[in-house]
Amino acid sequence: MRRAIRLMAWLGPFMLVPLLTPVAAGAAPVPSTTCQVFPADNIWNTDISALPVHARSSQWLVSMAASTTNLHPDFGGPPYGFPFNVVDNTHPLQTITFQYASESDPGPYPVGADTLVENGSDRHALIINRNTCTLYELYNLAGSGSSWTAGSGAIFPLGSDALRPLGWTSADAAGLPMFAGLVRWDEVQAGAITHAIRFTAQQTDQSFLWPARHQAGAAANPSLPPMGARFRLRSTYDISPFSAQAQVILKALQHYGLILADNGSNWFFSGTEDANWPNSLLSELKTVPASQFDAVDESALMVDPNSAATTPTAPPAAPGAPVAIAGEASATVSWTAPAGVITSSTVTASPGGATATVTGGAQSATVTGLTDGTAYTFTVKATNSVGTGPASAPSNAVVPGRGQFIALAPSRILDTRTTSPVGPAGTLNPQVTGQGGVPASGVAAVVLNVTATNTTAASYLTVWPAGLPRPLASNLNWTAGTTVPNLVEVGVGSGGQVSIFNAFGNTDVLFDVAGYVATPSATPGSAGRYNPIVPNRVLDTRAGLGAPAKQLCAYQSISVNIAGTPGVPSTGVAAVVLNVTATNTVVAPSYLTVYPTGGTRPVVSNLNFQPGQTVANRVVVKLGTGGSVDFFDYAGHTDVVADVAGWFTDGTTSSAASLFVAVPPARILDTRTTTSPVGPNASIVLPVAGQGGVPAMSATVAPAAVVLNVTVTNPTAASFLTAWPDGALRPLASDLNYVAGLTVPNLVVVKLGSTGAIDLYNAFGAVDVIVDVVGWYS
Repeated sequence: MRRAIRLMAWLGPFMLVPLLTPVAAGAAPVPSTTCQVFPADNIWNTDISALPVHARSSQWLVSMAASTTNLHPDFGGPPYGFPFNVVDNTHPLQTITFQYASESDPGPYPVGADTLVENGSDRHALIINRNTCTLYELYNLAGSGSSWTAGSGAIFPLGSDALRPLGWTSADAAGLPMFAGLVRWDEVQAGAITHAIRFTAQQTDQSFLWPARHQAGAAANPSLPPMGARFRLRSTYDISPFSAQAQVILKALQHYGLILADNGSNWFFSGTEDANWPNSLLSELKTVPASQFDAVDESALMVDPNSAATTPTAPPAAPGAPVAIAGEASATVSWTAPAGVITSSTVTASPGGATATVTGGAQSATVTGLTDGTAYTFTVKATNSVGTGPASAPSNAVVPGRGQFIALAPSRILDTRTTSPVGPAGTLNPQVTGQGGVPASGVAAVVLNVTATNTTAASYLTVWPAGLPRPLASNLNWTAGTTVPNLVEVGVGSGGQVSIFNAFGNTDVLFDVAGYVATPSATPGSAGRYNPIVPNRVLDTRAGLGAPAKQLCAYQSISVNIAGTPGVPSTGVAAVVLNVTATNTVVAPSYLTVYPTGGTRPVVSNLNFQPGQTVANRVVVKLGTGGSVDFFDYAGHTDVVADVAGWFTDGTTSSAASLFVAVPPARILDTRTTTSPVGPNASIVLPVAGQGGVPAMSATVAPAAVVLNVTVTNPTAASFLTAWPDGALRPLASDLNYVAGLTVPNLVVVKLGSTGAIDLYNAFGAVDVIVDVVGWYS
């Protein structure tokens, strides 16, 4: 049976900064959420590649015409596949009248005129609440307003292994969840499907096998497969001739298999509707003979007949793809957990043998006690209730310690407008080493001005080291049709790459590189060291500070002296950290470029703005002739304001100033969930030392400054936010500027106060503040 599928995301009022919710090991989360699709030990998420063949396998294959039938992917571009809806707690709830009320969960259910349902007579509706991680599934949904009917309904808490009551149906005949068994495009893009896949058979027995709870058989005939029967693609079937995308699905069929969930055409398996599904991929899958499958006996996995939890029968396989990022005398290692319930994982460093052990399904650990300036690789072993499995392959090599910053003339190294945009829930792994003046090796982190443009929906972008799990953080936020930049300082991951993720719609992404942090050496030199200062205003064209009191006009540049201003010495400065704001913008959309005085203006942008907007962005820029930088306006007229927050040494004199350590992005503040919005003319104190990978002030190497991505959301009035060291006077400076209802991010490099804290000030209205730490200086 053909099924239509679309994704609808109800998120209430515009607020696209991701909320922090733990994600367990196992199948990939629901797109646009952090909701795991059932626990790692759930039968849907259990590897069955080593299970024995079921005694009735050959009979069941005959009944399903396996010798003359191929697999059939029952999904693709519109209208083929299942629609699923993502909502939040703001979505209205409705009471539904059920045809099979005695076997349905009463609800209420988050349905409405916006709910997407399956095309055809079955009219399935699949809905996930992203706040509660609850799955709602309905069969034959119909209605409007406050009057709704359905054949049956089932509610599944995605964090639970509980099965439905014995004998109960669900939206599927087998009494199982449907969403858990769908093939999704985001999983194929990510390179792994780690769950079983739902499929149908024309005739089934009047019985069911665990974990199924219900039958819809045509006859009492044990030669027919029962609901819940599990089938596995044989390991001897050669999948090497298939495309990489097809192999992702075929590997899942070899390791997780198919679960018989409903009556329908033989060997039809289910997935989501997505315009990205290539017809060539679907055609490949249709060549797989059903005769290459076996039914397996999964009874040994059952812990409790009323639970979908499984028990391991062997030690776990080797963890996959460990990736390391260096810290100060430490390294953080992330990996992909093997299938099943993991009780602990141990990371071992080489050389030296230092270890770190984490419990449960954790997939990241920090190994301490390493020697700065020494290269290390890491392996990981996983343990379950049976024993410890083999070691993973070695990670990438990293060098712990603090690195020196090398400023570069700005250069564009990525522009997806020349290739293709990043789609919804899409990821891209751009190469950053060996590009735009960044060396091919010896690079710990890069400083990028990242711009999102040609945006088709409200969304956000996350940038992080390639190979690490995507963090619950955002770097850019936008509404449809806007162009938004932000400075990003990010550790370099696997293969010299970083990863980017776009949540919704399509967007083009531009990378302009401004510098890099070198891999630490055992004895760092005096160049590239950071000196944080209390922010100081060095340019304000409204007041004639640093330049004449007049607006910057179209295609005009001004030179502004930075060296020798308060906090910045007149010599020995290689580059500065500025917060640049365009305000009183008129006439035409435009952008600003900031570059070293005396140099050729690069084809890059640092700020993008529309008439009437006030836009701020962090800029790291080399100083040019006379210790100055140039500001170029492309079109229209604008005032420009610049605040200097610190400077980097050029190595001409000895210095003990700060060096940089990148950390995996980590959220350390979200007033939406932890406190309350920051009110008008109000400040909050944020302890930073000791959080998110930043060492405590009592550490042997204590932090002097931090690099944060600060986002404001839900503002009730036009306002600005200022960040500065706790204990110092609030400076005449701003870090973020915003209007009511807008979500705005900006990178902030800020000196820490003596207690390891910073202050955040909001001028007008109330606003929520989110802070993600990405690195620190010492």
